[in-house]
Order: sequence, then C-alpha cells, then structure tokens
Amino acid sequence: MIARIIAATGFHTLLVYVALNALLQPAASAERPEPVTILLYHRFEEPRYPTTNISREALVGQLKYLRENGYRTIGLDEFKDILDGQKRATGKEVLVTVDDGYRSVYEVAWPLFRKYEVPFIVFVSTESLEKGYSSMMSWSQLEEMHRAGVIFGNHSHAHPHIGFRREGETVEGYRQRVRNDVASAARILKEHGISTSLFAYPYGEYNDVVIQVLGELGYELMFSQNPGVAFTGANRTRLDRMALVGENLSPQAFRDKLSRLPLSADLLEPNEGTHSGSISGVTVRLKEPAAYDPGQINVFLSERGRLAHRYDPEDGRITFPGPIRLERGLNRIIVTAREKERGKFGMMSWLILGPPERVPTD
Repeated sequence: MIARIIAATGFHTLLVYVALNALLQPAASAERPEPVTILLYHRFEEPRYPTTNISREALVGQLKYLRENGYRTIGLDEFKDILDGQKRATGKEVLVTVDDGYRSVYEVAWPLFRKYEVPFIVFVSTESLEKGYSSMMSWSQLEEMHRAGVIFGNHSHAHPHIGFRREGETVEGYRQRVRNDVASAARILKEHGISTSLFAYPYGEYNDVVIQVLGELGYELMFSQNPGVAFTGANRTRLDRMALVGENLSPQAFRDKLSRLPLSADLLEPNEGTHSGSISGVTVRLKEPAAYDPGQINVFLSERGRLAHRYDPEDGRITFPGPIRLERGLNRIIVTAREKERGKFGMMSWLILGPPERVPTD
C-alpha cells in the first residue's frame, strides 16, 4: 500500500497521509497513564487474625512472583517522581506499604523484604506502641528499622474512626479532635527520630475535614484503603491501595490485583463523602467509552455486591437508579471496565460514609 502511494503521489504526499492517518486513529493505551500498584499488608504469620493476616509462605510466593515476572518494587522518591510526571511508569512498578506496626512486621516481613531487596513504608499508630502491647513492635525495633532505611508514616495516635463525627460533636470540635490525634502521633514519632509527611487513614476512613486538617499539618501523601492503583497525576489525598490479607487470597487473586489499570471515569453521583441513610443512586461516566468492552463493565457497592447497572456505550454513562438505603456506616463504590486493546480491567473506587450516628465502635 505504502509503495503504491509513493509511486503515485510522491514522498511528501506520503508524509501528509501518515500524519492524517495517525490523527484519525483512536488513542493508544500507551497515552493513558500506566499504573503503580500500591500493596497493603497488616499482619504476617498470625493466623489468629485471618482478616488482616498473610502467611509467610504466601508472602514468599508473592515476592518471588514479582521478581520472576519483571516487576520492580520502588522506593518513595521514585514513587513521587512518577506522581509528579518526572518519571514515566511502565506498569511494572510496585510500592509496598504496611499498616499498624505489628511485631510480625519486624520478625517476619522485614527479614523477607531484605532478602528480596524490597523497600517498604510502615504506617504506625503510636498509642499502641506507647502502651507496649505485646502484639506491636517496640520502639527499639522501630528505631532499628528506621536506621536501616525503612520509611515510617503516621497512622494516627489512637487509631480512631477518624472519618466520623461523634454523636453531638460540633464540626469544630471534630476538627480539633482530628488535629490533636494526628499531631500527638507526629510529636511522638519525632521523639523517636522520625519526621514524616505521609499519612495512612485508620480503617481507610477520611472526609473533607480530615483531608483539610492533614494538609494544614503539612502532610503531602495520604493513603486510603480503596482498591485501585496510583498513576501520574493521581489524587495525593486518597492514594488507592490493594489490600493483601485473608486466608483466601490466592496466587491468581494476587496476579489480578497486579493487572489492574487506572480507569478514566468520573463519579457523577453520589458525591464521595458523608451521606444520610440513603443515596439517590449511582452514576459513573467513562471518559473514553470506545476504549472499553461494553459487555465487561461492573459496578459494586460494598454492602450489596454487584449492581445490575445500565450502560450507554454512546456517552459512557453507567447508572443504577435509587434510592439505595445504606445499612453500613462505611461503603465503597467500585467500578471496573475491561480495555479492548490490552484486555485488562481499569478500576476506580470511592468512599461513602454514613451519618454520625452510624459511627463504628472504637
């Protein structure tokens, strides 16, 4: 074909043809941001706590898989460069995080992370360390890890349900309570030689007040428990993470988490944040509907599972009519759609909180 164009019209016409043809082609997936998968762990080799534990054997299997399949576990500086657009992600970058600061991080995970040369971040709640609970790391263990290069972040002081106002609590009283808790943890960490601008939300809870307080206190990166991936330009106040916990986390489930892509979409309703006992429905709009397989789109609400949604492939709207009564104080909306070109699922999620009277028990 190209040879015939050159023969008939000359080389300059060919250049015009190639340029116009490129403009008319759909955007390639390479032009959409590649993911950085942030992994979230809690306990290691503690089978008494199946909902937050991973076995030593499973962790070793995951670390071997990463090494043998071309993934790179990156440090904080490189992660920031990718968020800033100073460095381009390839889709094979992984950031490892651990919440709470249990003793098993020191005794089980750290030796394995050193063996496999995995940098990682530990978010600690300082009250439990101050009280010297046997299940938690000691301050001497934490300081040893810090001297060896492990990065630590703030996970609050008392590990409260930080996303909820207490019954009868004013907005200003709530704001001050959040500030006092975060500042107390920061002060205690600093006494042990750690200054940090990283925060992980306890229980994955947050709202506008929490985010504003953290910004005022100088926190730059805030990590959620919403499933999804990070990417260049991602919202730094709600960085999504893939939780790796539970006895039923299979090798295939781990591989599936690593395969997720950013989803180019907007949540139209409900707004992320605190709601009354119901929401008016769910509406999401895909920004590039032609890029996704209309038969492979899913919407989930935590307490209801998969929703029987409607999808308009012309404008990319995904809808599930309401009203929807919410029984739980905390829910997440999760949307996935499979890219036609790469055959992988894009994913995004939002946090939906109930009213103050539904605050979980601390």
